[in-house]
Amino acid sequence: MRRRRKLRSQDRLLLIVLVSLAPAWLIAAVLLWHWDADAAARWTLLALMSVFAIGGVAAARRHVVHPLQSMANLLEALREGDYSLRGRNVDRTMPLAR
Repeated sequence: MRRRRKLRSQDRLLLIVLVSLAPAWLIAAVLLWHWDADAAARWTLLALMSVFAIGGVAAARRHVVHPLQSMANLLEALREGDYSLRGRNVDRTMPLAR
């Protein structure tokens, strides 16, 4: 019996966003296909819709993964005894900045 490979957290996040986005994209594609327009307009709008969906997924992943990677790097530096932290301007509205 083969063991299943466990997904990393950023891959799970990507999967969750894709699964939640898929029904909306599918409904919009079906409505677009039944629209009374020429094929070029339909394909163009479908391509634009797909590009924006992929861009949104990538932005959501980057928005979550980058702060977690920063915290992991900070913890690794502390574990190695590097206490020379450099401050940066932090947006206090971010949940991970508190």
